Amino acid sequence: MVPDSILAVGDVVKIHNWHGVVLETHFAENGDLSIIRVQTVRNLFRGYGPEYIDVRLQPEAVQQGTMVELRREIDTHQRLLDGAVARLLETAVTADFAPRCSPTPACRCGLALCRHAFRRIAN
Repeated sequence: MVPDSILAVGDVVKIHNWHGVVLETHFAENGDLSIIRVQTVRNLFRGYGPEYIDVRLQPEAVQQGTMVELRREIDTHQRLLDGAVARLLETAVTADFAPRCSPTPACRCGLALCRHAFRRIAN
């Protein structure tokens, strides 16, 4: 664990395999660091807010991080997010070519992939 004396608000920390920034520090009555509030890159990209970490439970999991490591994780998450968005948009563009229900005397809906279109495809 990072010694209590060097961990402060604004510090970059590594908790297990993810990085974040310390937003709050809380100390026990004896003066030892007990809880930190951290905004992690992982949670930021997931749309989650900061979380409280009790450093007494797994003190070896909390390490001092660097700005380089923080930026690297941000870049990785941004690249993954950009790729996912690109795949989503590509799928949306190709979905315009889905089979449509052609109007017949029994069906005049014209909806994409309606139950009538599936029935004709299955037969």
